[in-house]
Amino acid sequence: MSRACVTGLIMLVLGHYPSLRAQEPAPGDELAQHLATLKVQVEDTSLAIGQREALVQEMAGTLDRAARGAVAAGQRQERWAKAVGLLDEFNSQNPGHPRTREFQLQAAVYRWAQGQGWREAGELNPGDSRALREAAAALDDAIVRLRAISTEDVEKVLADNVRFRLARALADRAGLEPMSSPIRRAREADALALMQEPMTEAGLRGFSGLLKADLLLRGSRLDEASAELDAASRADPPPPEREILDVRIPVLISQKKFKEAEAAITASHLDLPGKELELVDVRLAELTRLAPGTDRFAVEQDLFRLIKALRQGNTNEARLGLLALARSGIDPDPRNPAEIWDMLAEAHEVQGDAVKAGALELRAAGRAEEQGQAEAAAGFRLRGGGRYLPKSGCWGVERHSVRRSCLQCSVPCMPVVS
Repeated sequence: MSRACVTGLIMLVLGHYPSLRAQEPAPGDELAQHLATLKVQVEDTSLAIGQREALVQEMAGTLDRAARGAVAAGQRQERWAKAVGLLDEFNSQNPGHPRTREFQLQAAVYRWAQGQGWREAGELNPGDSRALREAAAALDDAIVRLRAISTEDVEKVLADNVRFRLARALADRAGLEPMSSPIRRAREADALALMQEPMTEAGLRGFSGLLKADLLLRGSRLDEASAELDAASRADPPPPEREILDVRIPVLISQKKFKEAEAAITASHLDLPGKELELVDVRLAELTRLAPGTDRFAVEQDLFRLIKALRQGNTNEARLGLLALARSGIDPDPRNPAEIWDMLAEAHEVQGDAVKAGALELRAAGRAEEQGQAEAAAGFRLRGGGRYLPKSGCWGVERHSVRRSCLQCSVPCMPVVS
């Protein structure tokens, strides 16, 4: 998904079903004890089925809230997995119970949230093939689950939620495929087809409009995407600013409206690293679209100013900015100072290309020598040698994860059903 807020998506669904609103999760053993107490009541078949359904929903909701409040990505995955298991188990043991389809939908949403978590881990660690495999598996499972939900003779809000969630999962799964992949295009076409009928549920209209705009953008239908985006922004209630920007900025970039994109970012309520990261995307796009013969130096200077500012913080935005820089393949103007090639070296090291990183450090050393900076040149050469040393470990997707990705708060940043 465009990097929207995962939490909002799940909460949207819960908001329509009051019985799903679980109390705040207790930390550690208290959470386990609370769930164990509820589990005993769920298994008490002397209780009415509706009461037992509400208890299961409370358990799943508590696990979801605990997942969204977890610092470690592994904890989030584990708690969503437990929520899915609870819902699946109750459906299996109580076939045909009144809220079967709501339980199916909620379980699918949690699987989607797991997929988003793995996708974010993959974005931060491009060399982590496991993250992408797990993301694909979770999203594939969410799609299968959503397709299996019958929407005949159900409330319109439930039918709309299933349709939206399926389109969202298809779009996110398509995003894991190469840009030129026929499978990617087919999934995006399926998702867009699901979005043709307007949503009747007010809480879904803005989110569905953003999804449709994103899909139109992917198909290079820029005017339609822009119109859909404007309509989504005027929805009542409107989607959060973060989600709107996640679509608006790429649309403006595709339209080569770089000044407008910069103004939208500057006027937003994003935190400073978030703004700087968005502006990095704008500057990189601007560089790739400059007319032949245009002096790129001023744009490059601003780009590297932003990268330098991001590097000062140990944040996911800093890592994402460096990764974007490495993917761009930019060859800086030779008038730039030596530190620019040092930045590029770090970017390629983050991407996992130690050879390229080492070569760029040597270029930094050469540039430093040209500028009469012998001590700096020696430091760059020393650093260049270190780039070749094997590194271990992985950048963790912890509490505040990838920008535009709504796992910052943990579970879906759009609607879900009850």
